[in-house]
Amino acid sequence: MKTLFSILFGLLLVSCSEPEIPSPVSRSPQVTVRLTVYASNAQAVIRQTDEQRIADVNLFLVSDRTHEVQQHYTRSTAAQFTCMPGHYTLYVVANIHADTGYLTFEELQGYGVAQPEVWDDLVMTVERPITVLPADAPVELEPLALQRFAARIAYTVEVAPAAGGIEFRSVQAMNVPARAALFSGAMPTDLTDGPILKERTGTFYMLPNCRGVVSAITDPRQKSPDVAPVGATCLRIRALRGGRVLDYFVFPGDNDTSYFNIRPNTQHTLHITIRGDNLVDVRMRYYDIDASCSILSDQHDGICLQTAPLRLNTFFEGDFRTRGLRATLEVEQGDIEFFKYNGQSGLRTYVLQPAEEASTHYILGYEPPVFTDANARLIFVVRFYDRYGLVISFRFSFRYGYLLKIYTSWYDNSSRVGCPNCSIRSADALVVPGSSLSAVFYNVYHTSDGCTLEAVPDTSQHRFEGWFGQSNLLGLISRDPLWHFVPDTPMMERTAYAYFH
Repeated sequence: MKTLFSILFGLLLVSCSEPEIPSPVSRSPQVTVRLTVYASNAQAVIRQTDEQRIADVNLFLVSDRTHEVQQHYTRSTAAQFTCMPGHYTLYVVANIHADTGYLTFEELQGYGVAQPEVWDDLVMTVERPITVLPADAPVELEPLALQRFAARIAYTVEVAPAAGGIEFRSVQAMNVPARAALFSGAMPTDLTDGPILKERTGTFYMLPNCRGVVSAITDPRQKSPDVAPVGATCLRIRALRGGRVLDYFVFPGDNDTSYFNIRPNTQHTLHITIRGDNLVDVRMRYYDIDASCSILSDQHDGICLQTAPLRLNTFFEGDFRTRGLRATLEVEQGDIEFFKYNGQSGLRTYVLQPAEEASTHYILGYEPPVFTDANARLIFVVRFYDRYGLVISFRFSFRYGYLLKIYTSWYDNSSRVGCPNCSIRSADALVVPGSSLSAVFYNVYHTSDGCTLEAVPDTSQHRFEGWFGQSNLLGLISRDPLWHFVPDTPMMERTAYAYFH
């Protein structure tokens, strides 16, 4: 993985060489001071975020001798205030979008901002010593460059062709300061995780988070969660290879090895390439998820002929116990009244009991009294989540019905009857051909609503003679090649004979 870092904005250089002047408590008349501010180092405007805009300004003039504070607020880039001649420290913050009002020096040192959900513009600050000399006319200070308080993180994620079926899923910033002090330089203690982003390329802003240097790291491959300082910001890149959940961790900073500082007014550009899922790579964490479901009875051509219990099996491997795994089951199709789990029924969605072992099974039930067109197909989805959100889904489908076996050729008293190459078809039932040493037949799977069957001769040399209930051609049902079959009572299996002569 190649990581590029560059400085986005310049540094503020201040000269503080001034002559000796009277202290602010002298009887010198107050001086009018004028000041303009601007955003340092103009850059291209990023979509939806104006990095240059200054919407409002809170200015704090702090006496170096007494720490007394004067506060001024303006909605322009120009400010004016009066003060006694003396030495001061000027604290300026822009884009708070509010008048802070008077703050004590201690309150000013602890004043912070929260990470916004949307960055319409960027908070800017500057701290600068100034000296105000006695003057009869207004004093114009040099324009003051404000420094953006946030850092900008730009990323791109690619999956190498040789990665072998790894699918990118998301990017999430971890350990992002929820709040940070503007002037004290204190390390943020209130950390949160950013939103889960589905795009491979993106840009976001964050409050500064300086966590220090780990000088022992000399190789980018060593920059991992195991050695990173507590609370260091990183990008978690999630990918999947089948049922294997992969989390890659990338730590921005002033370099791609030992530094873990996200300083104000910096840009970090991360070009990330996923090359595989080497399980010994310390920058990656993984675990495996799999699930299966089967009905506890025989199936005929994939059709369930009875309402036997269903067994749902889940399988885990790797670091799954630390991920906060949970699972839900949602019935997508079928009659929810007759679906059961853990003593519950009638719900669309169920929360599965947590799986604490590598292999866990759940017993489900689906027991409609009859199979109709409306309830004959059961489809449900099992979704697995961890602390980062949805991980993977498994969809299971079961079809229920009744069997009508129709013979087109059979032996009766050692004589072959019928047409082995003639066929049966239906537009509203599942028809599966079959044969044995003594017969040719079609399994027709239907519901209690019945179906329409069509007898199809193989050639003009055969003609259809009728549908019969018995192999000796007794029990005539119909001589029409189209038979609208409606069972009088639901039965697991019936038999009929289609006679071609």
